[in-house]
Amino acid sequence: ANKVFYDPFVVYHFHIRGWVTVSQTYDKRDLLIQVLSSIDDGLELEEATDSQLHQILHRSLYCKRYLIVIDDTWSTQTWEKLKLFSPPP
Repeated sequence: ANKVFYDPFVVYHFHIRGWVTVSQTYDKRDLLIQVLSSIDDGLELEEATDSQLHQILHRSLYCKRYLIVIDDTWSTQTWEKLKLFSPPP
């Protein structure tokens, strides 16, 4: 996955790319912060409410091609929870 993530075609094709490593146990808020930090490390997120984090993620991804790698996840539930906050295709 790492090789594909940094492939020049992939870099060119996707407006936004992010890589997050998830442990077997994780906190949904921390996961959102990790995703947002991976796509824009200049954001100040620690003081944001959960609702604000969801809005920031939605605005960041809306109408853009994005690739977010959720590495080392133990179940599809991680993605199911996270995709609730992403814009519709």
